[in-house]
Amino acid sequence: MTSSYVAIHNTYKEHGEDGPLRMFVYVNGKIVADHIAQDLNDAVRIKENYESSLNISLDFQYTNPS
Repeated sequence: MTSSYVAIHNTYKEHGEDGPLRMFVYVNGKIVADHIAQDLNDAVRIKENYESSLNISLDFQYTNPS
């Protein structure tokens, strides 16, 4: 993995309901921002906005719960 990436984590509400996705944006190994995304499409949109603003390519790290 490169040192510039977006990490996505699931969150859960009471009684085990799915919550929004928690996003962390890392550039050169340091966290530069965190966001709440409603779904994966929203997460991709946020990632693309960072890529455009920073003029870099970010890897996408998402662990699908089993």
